Amino acid sequence: MEIRSQRVLGIEGGGTKTDWVLMEADGTGQRHVDHGSLPAANLRIINDAALERIFRTMPSDVASVGAFLAGCISQDDHERLRSIAQKVWRDAHIEVGSDRDSGFATAFGDGDGILVIAGTGSAVTGRKAGRIERAGGWGQLLGDQGSGYSLGMQALRSVLTHYDLTGRVSRLAMDILRTLGLNRLRDLIRWVAEADKMSVARLAPVAFAAFQRGNPEMLSAVQGGARILAEFTAAVARRLDIGKPSVKAFGGLFAFGQYLNLFKGALVELVPDAEVALCDRSGAYGAAWLAARGPRPTPLPK
Repeated sequence: MEIRSQRVLGIEGGGTKTDWVLMEADGTGQRHVDHGSLPAANLRIINDAALERIFRTMPSDVASVGAFLAGCISQDDHERLRSIAQKVWRDAHIEVGSDRDSGFATAFGDGDGILVIAGTGSAVTGRKAGRIERAGGWGQLLGDQGSGYSLGMQALRSVLTHYDLTGRVSRLAMDILRTLGLNRLRDLIRWVAEADKMSVARLAPVAFAAFQRGNPEMLSAVQGGARILAEFTAAVARRLDIGKPSVKAFGGLFAFGQYLNLFKGALVELVPDAEVALCDRSGAYGAAWLAARGPRPTPLPK
């Protein structure tokens, strides 16, 4: 029996951008056809009309769509995302979920391992023989330690504390003001009151630049962020009883090589046999893989 090829669209939306990839699936694998990048799409923040507009700029002639967005957590979130996607791709098979699902699929497919995400937010997810364990990922108010948002907030607090103690505007403060296009430190207070999670996370490169200059507060923040992610990873490995885990580092913060090295160094102290590798492929590929695969028997818990 001949297996006809079909076009599969994978979408991963996060705090800084939305990636999509168009694949051709023929029963033996998937072939890349096209890809693109669009504005951020966190389901907790974006409204239905704006998300639909983003979806309508993507390829329309597809048989299956995998839409996996940050903030897609509850059953209501899944139904909302599926409803919006089905309006755009009326005749397509739709799979929906969290960007953690698509990231894990990119890194491991249906295999086992531990995925460590450090981007706008952060989370650690591990799987062994169908069993799932997680650490972190509680959002910016209760969690997201080791994330871009966390580093941005620590940088903001640092410059204000320095000013309160010395009455002087630090170099880090000037770098932040320049990055944001602001003139005075008091302007920063107004900006923070209105800033969303993604805007704060965009200050992470400024924090890393200060870290590289030896700024004591940012040295502590960056090293502490890498350390807590390593501790979360070790906890997940312990709960899953994995002595030699395959660990994939995923997300924009790990593009800073020093952060990846700090994470590896901290993890090897806790789990000496861990094998750590950078996963620099977009989660959109995992979204396409999940869409082509169809319903998952063991979905990642939310």
